[in-house]
Amino acid sequence: MLFRIEKRKQQDWESLETIKELVTQAQNAIYSGEYDKVKKFISPAIEIAILQSPDVAKADRRNMILKIGQELKELGLQSTKVPKRSLYSIMQRSLPQIDAVREVELASLEQLFQQNGQ
Repeated sequence: MLFRIEKRKQQDWESLETIKELVTQAQNAIYSGEYDKVKKFISPAIEIAILQSPDVAKADRRNMILKIGQELKELGLQSTKVPKRSLYSIMQRSLPQIDAVREVELASLEQLFQQNGQ
């Protein structure tokens, strides 16, 4: 049996195809004026994909959810269309402030996925 261990200084965010595609879907939906669709369906799908991804370190999952959520929120508030950011550029941003309600939501999601062995 042969194992390969690779250490990188930075995560290759663009290689996370499923998450990247969901973020693109969310961005497209926001540009189309379907922000409710993003909030109800696509954002939860992004969070689940991140929490289930074996390619995202557990320590990075919460930060990734927060940064993508902030990006989509800001994109929805823009009065003009701004260029879409890549997943890499989203992840290079600083962490947004988190309120108590969002903190509880994230803790509940993390606990749910830990109980289910994800």
